[in-house]
Amino acid sequence: MHIAALPYPTKVGCVDLARCSLTRSHLVDCRSPLTSQLPPSHTQQQPSDPRVMAHPATTFSLSSHALDTTLGRPAANLQMTLARQVAGAVAGTWEPLATVATNSDGRVPASEMPPSLEPGLYQLTFQTGAYFAAHGVTDTIYPFVQIAFETRAAQHYHIPLLLSPFAYSTYRGS
Repeated sequence: MHIAALPYPTKVGCVDLARCSLTRSHLVDCRSPLTSQLPPSHTQQQPSDPRVMAHPATTFSLSSHALDTTLGRPAANLQMTLARQVAGAVAGTWEPLATVATNSDGRVPASEMPPSLEPGLYQLTFQTGAYFAAHGVTDTIYPFVQIAFETRAAQHYHIPLLLSPFAYSTYRGS
């Protein structure tokens, strides 16, 4: 199915809504002769995965937050590395994109991350062993925590980490 967005209102009679798309108040029949006259930039292929937006943009933003559940406060100065899986390479091959430390509130805001990230597989690696050692905790089981995640659409992704010397948890935040 092709979706077209026109810069002006267009009325197209449509009986089969599966063939149509509502975009910015313009209803365009995707199989109409109008779409064949559009430049390629106005026509996109709709993804087959329903979890992907009808008009997938090319980039997304990312932020993170780390909380030390042992102390009940933000994990400040926790080193974190963002990496992207290398397309076409051996599985597990990652390209580092940024290394940052959490701020005093345990956060890495989107402004500290690369500005335009393409959809794909990413990994955040938190240096939890070094963090706990800096706080005098030497009895810990996880020297680092890696969180792999996949992005599919242009939106903001927030990846929090809840950690202690013997456990960690993550979820998709907002």
